[in-house]
Amino acid sequence: MSDKALASRLRGTYRSEKRRSTRHSMPAQINVEYVKPCPHMHEDDARGRFWVTTRDISRRGICFYHGDLMFYGERVRLELRVDDGEFRYVDASIMRCHRLPDGRFEIGAAFEMGDPMPPAQPKKAVVDGADA
Repeated sequence: MSDKALASRLRGTYRSEKRRSTRHSMPAQINVEYVKPCPHMHEDDARGRFWVTTRDISRRGICFYHGDLMFYGERVRLELRVDDGEFRYVDASIMRCHRLPDGRFEIGAAFEMGDPMPPAQPKKAVVDGADA
């Protein structure tokens, strides 16, 4: 790794030649829910909701640590807190899963490119001071 890449990584923001978006360090606990488990996984084996620790985030995806193996193509819904303090649900597809020496898995997920960051809980619309 070059000195420039190492210095950038230590600052918490780094860029890879293969990536189209800058990643930003984001250590946090987030809630994850399976939307569509791997096709060969029986429905009863789907683990539902669980907490993970994030590593970093970019405009196109997120990396997090989890105790269980996840499979390429599985779809999950992430609950993220955004700058305004509200929670947003973001759907993502698992792109990679790598076992770490400590037994956890480092998981990379790509955001679904539909509606970016829809509100987690819809708010009632107000038009000219009256409820819509």
